[in-house]
Amino acid sequence: MPDSPTQPPAPEPLQPTPGRRIASIHPWRIGLIAAVVIIIVFVIGYIPRRKREQQARAAAQREAQRIPVVLAAPVQRSPTFTTLLLPGNITPVTEAYIYARATGYVRHRYADIGDRVTEGQLLADIEAPDLDAQVLQARAMLAQAEKQLDQARATLENSIAQEDLARVTWDRYRVLVSDGAVSRQDADTEIASYRVAQANVRLEQAAVHTAEENVSANRANLDHLLALQDFEKVRAPFAGIITARNFDVGAFINASGSTSGESTTPNGGTQTVGQLGVGGASGTPPSQPVAPTSPTDTGAPSAASGSQLFREARISRLRILINVPQDCAPSVAPGQSASVYVQEYVNRPFPGRLTRTSSSLDQTVRTLLAEVDLANPQGLLLPGMYAQVEFVAQRPSPPLLVPGDGVIAEANGLQAAVLETLTAQDLAHLQQQNTPESQTRQARRIHIQTVQVGRDYGTAVEITYGLREGEYIVVNPGDMVREGAIVIPQAAPPIVGEGIADRQGQNALHPAGIGSPSMAAPTGGEPKGETKKGGR
Repeated sequence: MPDSPTQPPAPEPLQPTPGRRIASIHPWRIGLIAAVVIIIVFVIGYIPRRKREQQARAAAQREAQRIPVVLAAPVQRSPTFTTLLLPGNITPVTEAYIYARATGYVRHRYADIGDRVTEGQLLADIEAPDLDAQVLQARAMLAQAEKQLDQARATLENSIAQEDLARVTWDRYRVLVSDGAVSRQDADTEIASYRVAQANVRLEQAAVHTAEENVSANRANLDHLLALQDFEKVRAPFAGIITARNFDVGAFINASGSTSGESTTPNGGTQTVGQLGVGGASGTPPSQPVAPTSPTDTGAPSAASGSQLFREARISRLRILINVPQDCAPSVAPGQSASVYVQEYVNRPFPGRLTRTSSSLDQTVRTLLAEVDLANPQGLLLPGMYAQVEFVAQRPSPPLLVPGDGVIAEANGLQAAVLETLTAQDLAHLQQQNTPESQTRQARRIHIQTVQVGRDYGTAVEITYGLREGEYIVVNPGDMVREGAIVIPQAAPPIVGEGIADRQGQNALHPAGIGSPSMAAPTGGEPKGETKKGGR
């Protein structure tokens, strides 16, 4: 029988494997999964992001429409009483520059810098042999003149006796001539002799007068030389302290006070040269300072430059010369009390008094020169100290006062941002922006006003022109503060200015609140009773 076709063996069942399971997923399922993933990513990422962008745009729009808030402070009067602090240097009221009037060598020196001396105390001896010789010569010449005077007086007495004899003889001959006892010729001879005797008396009287004048001249010359000889002893003109010495023992001193070489002794700092004799005192030091003569000089003249031998100062009473600004000059007057502060005694003011002023302002710096005197019985203060003088001045018409941060410095000058009431156009603009009524009532308009300032206290500035009392200005203005801008003001901190005193409760520096009547102006138009900007 024909062979039957071979039957293929039955296939073995396939074992399931992971790869084969994935391969069995249909493509539409893969697309469905991808779509679900995309939807989830869209829901999680894009929709929140778009929502945030919408919120940010809305917030930016609200911020653009929101009225900016600024700090405001009132324009107010400065205090009637204010403190005035001015710098100055302490100088003695009485100061003497002691020079020599005798030329010679220093024999002894009895005082040095820092020594306290009494009036008339001997400070130095100058040895002047030539002057002593001139004194001896003058004494001899005076004695010679006195002898000549005695001789002239004796001659005058002789002449007077001769005149008396001639007069008696003439009287006798006059009687004899009348009686005819003697000739006329003899009588004429006797009368001529009498007249000659009278002339001799007058001549001898003139000689006596000349001798007396010669004695007076020699005595005056001797007194002059004795006075110069007395200048060999340099004495203190008053009780005080020696503040400078410009010579050593053995130095050659000429009549102007200079020596033959520079002194190596301390000279007490910057000196000035004046034309004062020994013992001469001057309340005002010479005004021309001596320029330094070498790079190592301290500004004080050496003895070779013609400086004084000693400088003496009385420090029991001192003075301070200060320059008062023009705006404060009317408030200072002689007799006004002052407090003096020095760095060495920080918490100890020294009482002083304004004694005098120049009553005229310096045309260069517009300041008034004033002098403050103070007692120094304990000697705590020394001449040359830097000091600050404080006055409490009362101003009859104090200027306006604003915070220092309220003044804007621009290229065209100093300005201030003044708050004004809203105009009708501003109100219409706010209504179009749907601005809440509460903000509309508080809103103000910015006006940039040019101002002039006076005294600067640091945290506060005085305004002399451009503002009116009761107005409000912006403090710490930013970029949003410009002409015509609308802002909402808030109260700034109170003004605290260094050097500003509030006495007897007058003109307190604390500004009124924003809700005060001064800020409650009508919402439209100019406030009643106020001057327009053109009247500033």
